[in-house]
Amino acid sequence: MRNFPAPWLDLARHRPVRQAGAALLAALYALRVALEFALPPVVRPDDALPLVLLAAVLGGAAGFGLARASGVAWPALLLLIYALYPAISPEAAGVACVLALAAWLAARALPNGWAWDMAVLLVALAVYVGAAAPGVLPADAGEFQLVVNELGVAHPPGYPLYTLVGWGFAQLPLGSPAYRVNLFSALTAALTLAVVSHAVRRETRAPVAGLAAALAHGAATSFWLTATQASIRPMAALFTALALDALLAYRRAKRPPHPGGPEAPGSQAAQGAGRENRILARFALCVGLGLTHHASLVFVVAVFVAALVAADRALLRQPRRWLRPGLAFAAGFLPWLYLPLRAGAVLAPADINTWDGFWNHVLARGFEGDLFVFAPLARLPVMGEVLTYQWHGLVLAAGAAAALLMLWRDRWLLATLGGAFALHTLVTATYRAPQTVEYMTPAYVCLAAAVGWVVGALASRKLGAVVAPRELEAPWELRESTLVGAVHAYVTPLVAAVVILGGALTFAANLPSLLYLHADEEARDFATRLLDATPDGAVLLANWHRVTPLWYLQGAEGQRPDVEAVYVYPDGAEPLSATWARRIGVYLEAGRPVVVQSYFPTPTPRQATGSRRRSAGRAGWRMPRRAARCRRASRPWSRPCRSRAASRCGARRPSTRRVAMRRRR
Repeated sequence: MRNFPAPWLDLARHRPVRQAGAALLAALYALRVALEFALPPVVRPDDALPLVLLAAVLGGAAGFGLARASGVAWPALLLLIYALYPAISPEAAGVACVLALAAWLAARALPNGWAWDMAVLLVALAVYVGAAAPGVLPADAGEFQLVVNELGVAHPPGYPLYTLVGWGFAQLPLGSPAYRVNLFSALTAALTLAVVSHAVRRETRAPVAGLAAALAHGAATSFWLTATQASIRPMAALFTALALDALLAYRRAKRPPHPGGPEAPGSQAAQGAGRENRILARFALCVGLGLTHHASLVFVVAVFVAALVAADRALLRQPRRWLRPGLAFAAGFLPWLYLPLRAGAVLAPADINTWDGFWNHVLARGFEGDLFVFAPLARLPVMGEVLTYQWHGLVLAAGAAAALLMLWRDRWLLATLGGAFALHTLVTATYRAPQTVEYMTPAYVCLAAAVGWVVGALASRKLGAVVAPRELEAPWELRESTLVGAVHAYVTPLVAAVVILGGALTFAANLPSLLYLHADEEARDFATRLLDATPDGAVLLANWHRVTPLWYLQGAEGQRPDVEAVYVYPDGAEPLSATWARRIGVYLEAGRPVVVQSYFPTPTPRQATGSRRRSAGRAGWRMPRRAARCRRASRPWSRPCRSRAASRCGARRPSTRRVAMRRRR
């Protein structure tokens, strides 16, 4: 049989080519830095040309020398971040240079495979930090910024682990307290992409597969937006990726090496049952921490547990092996102890230290009426729009191709990734909440892993590189046939190019809004002006979108502590405009000045009779059949409905995309 090498890989394997590429990228970086910062403004253009050329030559020589000394050239890609950065920023230039130097220094100390994961981590961190929101944000993001900095209790289910870890990160001297919480999301998102890349690379034994999976997941619109602001979604994605990585590692550990051939590089069977038990405990710990963080992961976890049993059915007959994973799983719920210990903290319910109040909060029982409201099949067109909002059609086409190839080569992986994606999508489709694109975060991890897998399956140098159970009987060493060689040489780069192009097009479509949000200080400006205009000792009434920045400025930065910022939420079947009028009257009768953030005209007679109409002003949908749900706000544990009442009680909060587009207008 004739072997067909992959010309697109063979050229990159030559060390001089890689070193020349590193020199070129370093020269471009040095050229831009010299033009923007290094040259004095009095230098004439004719005199500046030799200096610019000298900077480019020195930068290229430095990149070539570092690539030759370390043996790797990929850290030069970090310099490309600022070479293509759309604005002049000394901070971005310095971050790119520091990350590249750190990557070159760490490359020799890490195994070859881990170097790829480190590259993904550093590149993603640099990109997300460069696009992070500059300060305080509205709605839930503002609440998280306050809770993390004040060690308070967020809305149900409380997010104790996010609060504790975020508080530790927020102690770093990096800008304002709100900006530090935004950076914490950027770090969590970068770690998520590194874990996704690691899981796919180890499963396929192809670094390009891990890079494709990280690119597909990192370019998703909602993941990008939540990675640049205070949000709990990146941590939910991180625990999903960690559980998936442990699950795939356990299956590789259970695979015996092929008889008569060398042990598979990804297999851990020769290391004994101790290695398997450690992986199993790691999986259980990740599952426990994930469920503690957000209970919506239970649907993905259910599929992962079923896949674990399918990979090792003997596990059900060996109860002695359950002790260590059981203890690890129980340890994952230790962050819940934080909630009753912080009774009386910022935004904490009054009864969080009671048995009923604790379970009401961590189980988010106030949201139970919103689950399984819609018929999942009727909502499938909506979920299709959600996916096309996240990615370009090329990425979705690669995901469909992955499902077809898995059906032929690895049905266990198809049931794991496809089952988790399908179940979580169907349950999310039934949920009555405006943040559908964010609730889909765990499903995005599964889809991105499938996209990376199909690239790795086609990029394998051997047919056995992506081993499926049905392929174990085949000879270990298989020479590539003419057809397989042609696929490897031509189809593989085409599929990889499709994934890269899809991610690039998704990024390009979102870039204007991302740049706008990166420089947007509207929430701080509005809240500051509102506080400055409020009389001493006054009451400031605001909706959820506007009240959280006020709470942050008062609690975290100490502005205007004499002002009482009150969140006005829907109260039963009463029109929201009437609720505002009643709350205003209560404080005026008490003799306190009142400042109102929203304006509500007098409702029409049709609206006042309780018909299904949109309330006047900025109120959400007022529907009489939601009266029972809204009455939950009067329960003691909701105090005073500071949880996500905008979605629980029917008031529609604009999605991240709508907010961005509204601000652009």
